[in-house]
Amino acid sequence: MPGVAKLSSLSSGPSLILGAVIILLIGALIAFFTIARAGRYDADPSGRRPMTAYLLSGAFATLWTAYIGAIGIASGFIGFIGKHTTYSMPVAFGGPKHPVGDANVRTITEGLLLVVIAGLASLLHRSRGLQIAADDDDANSPAKKVARTYAATVSFFAVAVFIVAALLGAYQLFQLIAPGIYGGATRLGTFRDLLLIGTILVTITMTFRSHQHIAPSELRLFSMGSGGHDHDHDHDHDHEGHDHDHGAASLPE
Repeated sequence: MPGVAKLSSLSSGPSLILGAVIILLIGALIAFFTIARAGRYDADPSGRRPMTAYLLSGAFATLWTAYIGAIGIASGFIGFIGKHTTYSMPVAFGGPKHPVGDANVRTITEGLLLVVIAGLASLLHRSRGLQIAADDDDANSPAKKVARTYAATVSFFAVAVFIVAALLGAYQLFQLIAPGIYGGATRLGTFRDLLLIGTILVTITMTFRSHQHIAPSELRLFSMGSGGHDHDHDHDHDHEGHDHDHGAASLPE
């Protein structure tokens, strides 16, 4: 049947894009229950909260879609390392032989499409959402709560991804050293896996850092002791009347 043929063609085609679509839907669901609901019970005289919630929810979902694309690009390039053979479709399907590199090229192409399209959407949504929140004069406005919830939610998942990748990477190191004991494949295969895991660790760290900067410095995971330092600094200058000079940090514009 034509419909079944088309569906089969789609399911066997851009697998990375199909996987990214699933991530997009999951990200949208997570955003709905976290970011979009932040500050919903607070008074919102400026009316900025709904649009901020929409924009930053969209930024969250498309961020991870673009991230899948970036990892796909890295995976495609890493796949070129080492010797390559050819593969062929089953004879029953009349499939000709193709170099393994074709699959890598397809993965890189799909990844580029995801990074460009989803990445641009995420940047536009994030930039506009943070701008709307920053323009609100109230430091505790619902719009600013949405922005901080967005930063916290991205940071949470970034840390979760980092921990899982770090655990896998550590075990891969043991497999690289003693593949017979730890059940590793070839050292070349393990080396490729380590490169991919390293890419994940670097990119997820960059994602974490960029979103931590959205929150005030005293609320960040690595605040460099700014909160306690500023508090002690204020007490040291009580006699000069400068103990109230440190205002609440606002979201970056």
